[in-house]
Amino acid sequence: MAESFLIKLSLVISIAGLIILFFISEKIRPKEYQINLLSKENLEQLIKIKGTINNVKEIKGLIIMTVEDKSGEIKVILSRKNQILKPEKDQEVEVIGKFKAYQKDFEIEAQEIKIL
Repeated sequence: MAESFLIKLSLVISIAGLIILFFISEKIRPKEYQINLLSKENLEQLIKIKGTINNVKEIKGLIIMTVEDKSGEIKVILSRKNQILKPEKDQEVEVIGKFKAYQKDFEIEAQEIKIL
């Protein structure tokens, strides 16, 4: 009798834990921004943008892209070791990465890129 109760209790607690994790995971997704709204306040934050690739360069283990949305454009830096796909000009992409300052410009250090 006690074993049956413990099994049911552990099942209920496990399901409740999964439901809580589901709702928490929705909260930790990065916020989507328009490029022109990114500023110094966003530095070092994980952000998401969507746009079109205007330019792609490959330099010493890095891929440097210019991504443009209707509000502006920004450089996106992708390490080749993180590269799963080959980005090409005029592709629509979703970029998730860390917003950084480099010299006097802003850029996104990509952690994930999806072709839309």
